[in-house]
Amino acid sequence: MNDFLPLFADEARTQLEALTAALHQLEDVPGSADAVRAAFQAAHSIKGGAAMLDLRGPQLVTAALEDLLAHLRAGGAAPDGWLPAAFAARDCLLRHLDTLRPAQPPDPEDARVAQAIHDLLRAAPPPGPQMAAPGAQPVRRPSPGAAPDPATPDVTGADAAGPDAVVPPPAEAAAAPHSRPDPLHLPRRSPVPSLLDAGPLTGDAVRRSAGSPDRPAPVAAVFDVSDLSRAVLGAHLRRLGYQVITDAQVTPPGRATRAVVSATLIDAALQAGWPPGALWVVSEQPAALAAARARGLPASPRPSAQTPPHALPTHWIP
Repeated sequence: MNDFLPLFADEARTQLEALTAALHQLEDVPGSADAVRAAFQAAHSIKGGAAMLDLRGPQLVTAALEDLLAHLRAGGAAPDGWLPAAFAARDCLLRHLDTLRPAQPPDPEDARVAQAIHDLLRAAPPPGPQMAAPGAQPVRRPSPGAAPDPATPDVTGADAAGPDAVVPPPAEAAAAPHSRPDPLHLPRRSPVPSLLDAGPLTGDAVRRSAGSPDRPAPVAAVFDVSDLSRAVLGAHLRRLGYQVITDAQVTPPGRATRAVVSATLIDAALQAGWPPGALWVVSEQPAALAAARARGLPASPRPSAQTPPHALPTHWIP
């Protein structure tokens, strides 16, 4: 799993630049909906990557920051001192990038920063029904200082705003100096090779996934805007016996007969000609999973880097 840390650090730095730009915009234009959404998406993206790699300190801090930004996005009143608290969370995350340690409990500074944000939220009046933004979901209030459960990297309300897992900030944040392009139009990048140990499987999974001269290994595609997410998903599929093609953009069907796709890229995949039955949707958001299933698409929670093969979705087994 440590081989994935450079990918996380690289993407997290980019997201922290976007977060910083959005927070500075909110200093200049308090209440800017675009800036709040950009900051929320950056925090959500970092938290998704931290959950995939069991980075508990960054996950705790970004969970608190995401709750604060979700409160603002839903129309809640800005608590006094929220911007300094948000910048403190940003600084805490920057510090972690120099010493990323999976499976380690949050340190005292993580707990202090997270609790300061929780205290602000408790003192703030909740958004009233007339203030709630369309599609906004209730803000989750975890216990101060509690480490997130690495096995269930669930977050609140992100898919309603557009991001899924580790998703770059949207084009709406174009006014910010560090904005990123629309995820569906990111420059193409070279496929990321598997970094997980593709160790042996056992039982039916071996017999069903192994290629043979008369039955070559099946080919699957992974479409996700995040290098880290593509690497983790691709490695899991390789371990199940697939040949894997990964890309930041959705491409039309070719050699691949199946595609694992982030929930935010469903429409792009369908427009590219992928049959609905060939798509396997992943998300950490229950609402996004339910929406995909309502469209007749197989959908399952996004696996983390430490998810064992037997815990992967059964419909992934060839």
